[in-house]
Amino acid sequence: MTQKFYCVEKGINFTTTPQKKLADLTSKLILEGSWEKSEFKNYNFKSLGKEISLTGDLHPLLKVKSQFQEILLSMGYFFSFFFVFVLNSLF
Repeated sequence: MTQKFYCVEKGINFTTTPQKKLADLTSKLILEGSWEKSEFKNYNFKSLGKEISLTGDLHPLLKVKSQFQEILLSMGYFFSFFFVFVLNSLF
C-alpha cells in the first residue's frame, strides 16, 4: 500500500470572490476605462462552429401548403397541372 501526499497552496489568481470573465469588448468598457483591469475569456479559434444547412428552410406558409397537399392526396384527390385539386372518383 502506497500513500500519496499533496501540498496545496494559494496560487497567483486565488480569490475568495470569483469574478466572471468578460466575453466581448464593448464601447461602454472602453469609455469607462475598465477594460484595462478586467479579464477576458480566451477565444477558441480551432472550434468548428455550428453546422449550417446548405438547403435552408421552407417558409412557414409553404410548409402548411405541403401539409394540405399531403392530406388531400391521402383523401383521394390528385394534383393537376393547373394547380387545382380534383377528386379522383365520381359520386
